[in-house]
Amino acid sequence: MSSLKRTAQSVQGIALSTFISAVFALGWGLYGSAGLPVPYETVGQFVVIGVTLALLALALYLYRKAQRLPTEDSGNMQNPFTTRAYGISVVLMVIAFPIAGTILTRVGFESAITSVVAIIVGLHFFGLVRAFDAPIFAAIGSAMCSLGVISLMVPMQVVVGGGSTIALRQSLIGFGCALILLASQARTIREILQQRKSMPTERRSL
Repeated sequence: MSSLKRTAQSVQGIALSTFISAVFALGWGLYGSAGLPVPYETVGQFVVIGVTLALLALALYLYRKAQRLPTEDSGNMQNPFTTRAYGISVVLMVIAFPIAGTILTRVGFESAITSVVAIIVGLHFFGLVRAFDAPIFAAIGSAMCSLGVISLMVPMQVVVGGGSTIALRQSLIGFGCALILLASQARTIREILQQRKSMPTERRSL
């Protein structure tokens, strides 16, 4: 998610972040598609799956290219997934899910659970800023938290033409979170395209 550096470790890290973003975007996207009426639900699923496959292909491309790059001295480097900041952010997120669900259910606000889940996921991204030294996680977290709050202000369902019903809040949260995760990879994709365009055809690589 950070600037694309030409070392094996950095490109492998970008490949992994792209893979993770694709997987979670798939989950959110399918959840959003389920809120649409037939046949739009199927269309949404195909679009989400297609975009996910494209991102997975990009992750594989980056991983393979990383094998050809020089290895950076890792003496002072720490895997961000093993840092305390990463561990704390993930643990707090996992703990917060059942607590929030239980409280909202007991007070009769089950309809707000998904919105709160989006907010909790967004908050956990702030903990990743330090772990990965990547400010973009703060932008992702802010966007998801904002989306979760906004979703609480829209109706759960709306009736459209022909009597079809759209689970508006569900679709807003699902597609919104998926788009936020996909947008987080835009910079990586742009840099790859720019680098490939600036290199001779026979020597194009990362």
